[in-house]
Amino acid sequence: MAEKYLKNPGERAGNGAGKAVLNEKEVQQGVVAVIALIRQVRDFVDAAAARRMTPMNLNGGRSPN
Repeated sequence: MAEKYLKNPGERAGNGAGKAVLNEKEVQQGVVAVIALIRQVRDFVDAAAARRMTPMNLNGGRSPN
């Protein structure tokens, strides 16, 4: 959904002068879409970091003995 709002203004439908005009609802939807995208990226990064964690990493590099 965020793709619509992240496009270059010249790629969106414009007002004839090359500038896109977004109404308040579209701006609000764009903000919500960008926030959702940021949250998805954060979740992805957190999941990748969690997969890299091993017992050795969790105890400062010492063996579990």
